[in-house]
This record gives sequence, structure tokens and C-alpha cells, in this order.
Amino acid sequence: MGTRSVLSLPITVLRIRTYSLLLTFVFVLSAAAQRISNFSVSQNGNVVTYRFLFTAGSTCQGYQLLHSSDSLTYLTVKDYAGICGASGAAEPFDGLHEFPVQNAWNYYKVQLATFEQSEVRRIFVSSDGKLRATVFPNPSFSEADQLRFRLGGGNNIRVQGFVYDQLGIARDFIDTVTTADSAPLNLVNYENGFYLLWLTDGTRIYTGRIVLIR
Repeated sequence: MGTRSVLSLPITVLRIRTYSLLLTFVFVLSAAAQRISNFSVSQNGNVVTYRFLFTAGSTCQGYQLLHSSDSLTYLTVKDYAGICGASGAAEPFDGLHEFPVQNAWNYYKVQLATFEQSEVRRIFVSSDGKLRATVFPNPSFSEADQLRFRLGGGNNIRVQGFVYDQLGIARDFIDTVTTADSAPLNLVNYENGFYLLWLTDGTRIYTGRIVLIR
């Protein structure tokens, strides 16, 4: 059977072969990509600290820290142009974003030179240094409401604290671990009124107000 030239192959066959080559190329890039893990952000004074790991594998040619104030449009605020990653062990990286938007939510993600991106992390940056614990739904109008609280920048951390009533009396002790940046809040047999949620991870303090109208 004679050898056929590429020009003599049907267009459909050429398209299939081209598509297969593209898939192979993408797979090779993905397999060699340096994975980003444990990406987190936290407020430190009026700046935001970021941390992440490059998991063990092939090296990469730098990374960028991307920032957004609306979760839609991202701009580069840090550009690390050096070699990153190591073949034998995970390598930690950290840094600062000196000019986050104050008294607003800030959104971050890490992008490698290969365009691989991390998950998005968000944090509410407060100009007075106080961190928010946002309770929702708030106000709560029913005992059936499944209350949760969200911590600005408190990603997958253990927090402990109390729920205080209007007289400053501790009603409940809280000891939980957030999933992403939130966790359930069980308030059983509470009267209508205002309450304060006070939490700490050992280094930072989060506070939030709760309104019950049931």
C-alpha cells in the first residue's frame, strides 16, 4: 500500500489528527505544570499578606499576583520573574500587597507563567485593622434559618470565641474550623435581640453583629 501525502487525506481526517495533537500538547503542559496549593491571604495592618506553595514537580518561570476589587477585572500587583519550584519538595512563597482597597472586599489569585491559576481568595480590608465576621442571613427571622458566619481572609482555619448578648454575657462558646472562609453558627433557644460574635484564630480577632427577630 503506497504512502499517501498529507494533501491527499480527507479534511475530516486532518481535523481529527490536528485535534489529537492539540490534546496531547495540552496534556503534556498540564502534567508538567507546577501546581499551586494552600493559597491564603490575610490582613496585616493596612496591607495584605499572601502565602502559597508550589508543589513538588518541574520548575516554573515566575508567577504573578493578580488583584481585583470587583472579582471581575484583575490587574497584576506583583510580578516575580525568577525561577520557582523545586523538583524534590514543595516550595513556600509569600509577599505583601501594599495598596489594597480599604474598607472593601479585595480578591486575589496567583498565576504562573504557564497561565495556570490558583483559586480566588477574598478578604475584607478594614482601615482600622478590625476584621469582620459576617453572619448571614442577618437579621434572622426564623428558628429554621441555617445561620453561618464568614471571615474576611479566614480560609480553612480553626477559630474559638463566644456569642455575647446585649448585657455582655457569654451565651455560647464557639470552637470550629472554617470551610474556605465560612462555618455554621448554631443559635438555639435565643431570644430576640442583638448579639455580638467574637472569634480569634490565636493571632487575629474577628467580630460581627447578629440580629434575631423571630
